[in-house]
Formats: sequence, structure tokens, C-alpha cells
Amino acid sequence: MPSDQPVGPPDHDAKLEAELAAETCAECGRVLAPQAGVRLGSGQRFCSTCYADLRSHLESIADEERQEISYPGALLGAILGGAAGAVLWWQVTVLTHVSFGLIAVAIAYLVAWGIRFTTGGKRSPGLQAMAVATSLVSFMAGLYLVNRSLILGVMRSGDGGTRLPWMGSPSYVWQVLTARMNADPAAFLDLLFAAITVYQAWALTRPLRIPRQTR
Repeated sequence: MPSDQPVGPPDHDAKLEAELAAETCAECGRVLAPQAGVRLGSGQRFCSTCYADLRSHLESIADEERQEISYPGALLGAILGGAAGAVLWWQVTVLTHVSFGLIAVAIAYLVAWGIRFTTGGKRSPGLQAMAVATSLVSFMAGLYLVNRSLILGVMRSGDGGTRLPWMGSPSYVWQVLTARMNADPAAFLDLLFAAITVYQAWALTRPLRIPRQTR
């Protein structure tokens, strides 16, 4: 039985299918020819005009982020953030008597927040290096406090009058830092958490990147 619905001409159907399959600019919505425009690494495709505007806008933001940076203020913010993260990790350990190394990753976030707060959200390779170095030093300080508290807990369980100095010679500090590694194989996870902390500090303060174009 013949259908009552009209059937469009073949050329009209082919044109309609081509329009539906055609890609459009992610910004202005203009239909793009197969080889026209610019495709970014994220998969988005822009016409040449919109891509030029986008790139110019991002470059101006990136340039502004690198200018008029107060490095002394940034260092102060980084140190305060790192100290807060180390103390947080230490106090959680004191309260729970368990070292949750994953909490140490918060050091990187607090360092990055301190830098952003004191610089107004600036980003630069110099700030990135500062964040990485401060996060690593803060992680080591937190690990020292955590291990010292755990050692004290073990020693006091047998001798309530035992004391440990807050600080001592470099060899004493090293022994405290590595104490758990000699007794608990799982303590080597601290190296993993240290790596994660450093990576997060690097990523959170990374300068703005211009989108990479592909074809």
C-alpha cells in the first residue's frame, strides 16, 4: 500500500543530512566546512575569528597573571598555608593515634590558597616553584611532628615519664623522619603522599595554558 506521506527529493535529503552532520563553531554557532576552523585538544572546534579572539583573550589574562607579583607576600601566604596543613595532619594523628597520610595532601591546597590569597590570584612559574618547595618542606615538617607523636605514644605505653626533645641534631631529625619506615612497611606510602602533595602544589599554581590546537 503506497504511503500518503510526501517524500522529498534525493538532493534535498542529502543536503539536510549534510547540514545535520556539519560541525559548528563552539562560540558563534557558524557551520564550518570539513577542513575549516581550528579544533582544540579538548575536541571543541572554533571558526578562525572566534579562535583568534579566544587566544588573544587568554594571552592577555596569562600576561596579567605574571605581572606585579608580590613575592614576599606570596612566600608569607605559602608558609602560613603549609604550616596550617602540617599542623592539621599532626593534630588529626594526635587525636586518632593513626597517621592518615592522605590528609597531608591538604598541605598543597593550603599552600596554593595562601599564594593566591596574598597575590590576588596571580600565577607564574616562580610562584609554581615556590608552591612546590614550600609544600615539600611543610610535608617533611608534618611528617616529623606525626612520627614524633607516634614514637612518644609507643614509649609512654611502657614508661610514662619518657620525653623527646622537640628538635635535635640533624641525625636525630633524620631518625625521627625515617622511624616508621624501619618498623612499618606501609609507611613507605608516605613517599607516595609526598609525591601527590608536590604534584598538587605544581598543578594548583600552574600558569594559564593556551589551548593546544589540533587538526
